[in-house]
Amino acid sequence: MDLKPTNILLDDDMVPKIADFGLSRLFGEDKTKTCTLNCHGTLGYMAPEYVEKGIITKKLDVFSLGVIIIEIITGHKDYPEPGETGTSSQEFLERVLNNWRTRLKASGFTVQEIDCLQMRRCIQIGLACVERDRFKRPTTHQIIKMLHISVIHQLIRCDS
Repeated sequence: MDLKPTNILLDDDMVPKIADFGLSRLFGEDKTKTCTLNCHGTLGYMAPEYVEKGIITKKLDVFSLGVIIIEIITGHKDYPEPGETGTSSQEFLERVLNNWRTRLKASGFTVQEIDCLQMRRCIQIGLACVERDRFKRPTTHQIIKMLHISVIHQLIRCDS
């Protein structure tokens, strides 16, 4: 329930390990949802249903993962929230991609379309994970599937 970059540690072989499981280790295998009166966690990484209503579900960590993905790609944890006036998800995605293209070109790197496709997919996954409605967020299995499909499509493009 407190997934954030500072709780992801690297071992000697640079393999990530997640630390600080907090309350999540108290749940039994059969428990999928509960409510709490006390909110523990880091603002910005906590899902809205937990902050606003104290609802704890499996989708809390999916939300946090989305924030982390967006933070890694953009350098901050700000993202467009559906229904709010301002930047749409598509505009956000295009702005982030353009920022990356500009920075890479300025650093002397050749920007290849496959790199942009990978970046686009990561942003799309991050935005799906921070969906305000927890029922619209992907499951961990769906996220893994999206990543696998993305890799397969990229391999096919590289071979053609």
